Amino acid sequence: MNNNELLDELTANVESILPRLKKPVVLYRQTMDGFNSCDVSSDLKYRKNFTRFYRLRLPRTDCYDHYFELLERSKTNLDISIAGILAELQTKTGRIEASFASKLLATINPHQPVIDSIVLNRMGLRLPGYSESNRMQKVIDLYQVLQARFEDMKQDERFSGLKLNFMTAFPDCGFTDLKILDLLIWQLRED
Repeated sequence: MNNNELLDELTANVESILPRLKKPVVLYRQTMDGFNSCDVSSDLKYRKNFTRFYRLRLPRTDCYDHYFELLERSKTNLDISIAGILAELQTKTGRIEASFASKLLATINPHQPVIDSIVLNRMGLRLPGYSESNRMQKVIDLYQVLQARFEDMKQDERFSGLKLNFMTAFPDCGFTDLKILDLLIWQLRED
């Protein structure tokens, strides 16, 4: 679906989307509020909220410790990039974990998008397969496309109306425009 079609669909369905966002908004708010107020590498409550909100499922138990240690170490790294996170996670998991890397980056910088299968599907995008050559570069390229698509949609006047609806439903959330758009797309589902 191109950006115009997606924004039209969101506009037509925003009233049915918003009630489905009540629980995710609370979980995301808890995740973001806790991010700078605890050591995320060891705070089990934070890790549970993060894992529930992002539906994080790493391949091995020891990968969780590494993931949250990386998240804690990266809190103040203004130069962190999707490429750096992908490489770091690959050393531990042996795989290119696009979704997990983007969730880590979007937590550190909420102006960055999450690579999510539902959102990608709605946008007509897809992750490169695990066996594709140059997969890491293809994931990085996809992430740049995703960033550009979100930026383009945020500039559209239809987003202003969607944001107003969202802020009316969740007035004190303090979410970035990108996160508002991401959540709306994520809940744009067939009933």
